[in-house]
Amino acid sequence: MFKFLQKSSSSAPTNPCLHLENNPDLFCQALVHEDPRNETAWMCLTKRLYKFFFNYAQKFGTSEDDIQDLIQDTLVQFMDDIYSGKFICRGYKPISYVGRICINKWRGWWKKYKKEMSLKVDWDSLFREFDDRPLGSEPATDEAAEEDDCLRIAARKAYEKLTPVQQKLMWEHYVNGMKLNDFETMEEKSDGYGKLLHHRAKKEFVRLFKHYLSDCQSWKN
Repeated sequence: MFKFLQKSSSSAPTNPCLHLENNPDLFCQALVHEDPRNETAWMCLTKRLYKFFFNYAQKFGTSEDDIQDLIQDTLVQFMDDIYSGKFICRGYKPISYVGRICINKWRGWWKKYKKEMSLKVDWDSLFREFDDRPLGSEPATDEAAEEDDCLRIAARKAYEKLTPVQQKLMWEHYVNGMKLNDFETMEEKSDGYGKLLHHRAKKEFVRLFKHYLSDCQSWKN
């Protein structure tokens, strides 16, 4: 009996997750086994999904808590797909199927997140971070990048519709950090001119930005 246990222990893979990754069909069969559930296989899948998804999601500012929630939702749906018969083993790596679920869930979350955040825009910060790169130089590769393109396109178009003096003030103030009273001195204008011009320029920029952002988002959809 002792020899049997010793032999079994020595033949077991030292890295069970790597062993499963290198044997996709075995990995899949272990995941769909219901009674008892193969906890090692599910632990390995969770680690693999986290590695697959974490860097991608964080690149777009997804918090670690939201990443964890999305991963849990993904695993729950994967279990449901197994029990319902929607998922069956076909010889490919399980992460291919599970990763697709996770990305689709993240895209839905991202749309909702961006919609909520659009109601909390800090217009000063938006213009301060105005991107001066040429438009359309690199096509958007996914929905998050497309949304970023829309913000940049709307900011550029809104800026270009301002009067020349409004453009000059907004650029000097937000991009170069010039104070409004220093702008007045540079333009040889009286006290209060910079503040009034800034108020009008900012109000017009916000109006135009909202208009062009809505147009871009409608076109993208």
